[in-house]
Amino acid sequence: MKVFHYKEIESFIKKHNQAKVPLLAIYQTLKEGKFRDNKELLDRFPRSSVIKNMKNRIVFRFKGNNYRMIIQFDYLRQLGRIVFVGTHAEYDKL
Repeated sequence: MKVFHYKEIESFIKKHNQAKVPLLAIYQTLKEGKFRDNKELLDRFPRSSVIKNMKNRIVFRFKGNNYRMIIQFDYLRQLGRIVFVGTHAEYDKL
């Protein structure tokens, strides 16, 4: 799968270096994988969930649920677009 807006991850890691390893692990797994739908993706990432009323967006929780990343998926084209990377508190303000 191709994942766009990697700069969001780079920028976040500069501010929150302790999130680097789990965040890059998620990114790498997505990049190397092929997912047909939300169910297949959520089976691989059980701590993640579909955002209510936005069926093509998944929120990934990592580093003890301290951080979140939202990615919008197009499974047919095997594309993901990073929409948000931030702290739990920043996510709550969305």
